[in-house]
Amino acid sequence: MGSGTSRTRKITLDNEDASKVIKVSDDVVQRLKCEPKSKVSSVSSQEVVPFDSDSGPVPIYYYEPRLTSLQFQQDKNQALKRNDEYWEKRIKDLENCHSEMHKVMDGEYNKAITELSQEKKLYACDTPPCQMSKKKVLDCYKKYPNQSMKCLKEVEAFTACVDLQRSILIDAKAAS
Repeated sequence: MGSGTSRTRKITLDNEDASKVIKVSDDVVQRLKCEPKSKVSSVSSQEVVPFDSDSGPVPIYYYEPRLTSLQFQQDKNQALKRNDEYWEKRIKDLENCHSEMHKVMDGEYNKAITELSQEKKLYACDTPPCQMSKKKVLDCYKKYPNQSMKCLKEVEAFTACVDLQRSILIDAKAAS
């Protein structure tokens, strides 16, 4: 019955007949023997199967309605659909939150760029001050790598240049 795996069913009948005989149709006998079903099934003819009472108490099985595979699959699909809807909503909410944060960050970035472009330049020229003195100090250190005291005059000249530029910058800020 279908492409799925079939399950074996056990049926137990209560026999109230004193002769301990259960009557079974030919169709059931053929199914139990796994013979192909004949085109003409005789429901009226019955075969007598003896019942062995020495095997102990007879187990009684009750049929409980169960979910069919289609119902089970539909339930699972509905649960998956609800789960997908939940996570899609969460993702959409997170995307909205992130887009709002992105707008705020863009506004702050543009505001900072505007403020920086309106400020005055700190230096009169585009290059850092005292570059010549710096070059002389570095050349001296390269020339005398283990004798740094020989570069004392160059270091003092560089320090004086930096101090002079610093005082000029402080005076310019105080004047403005």
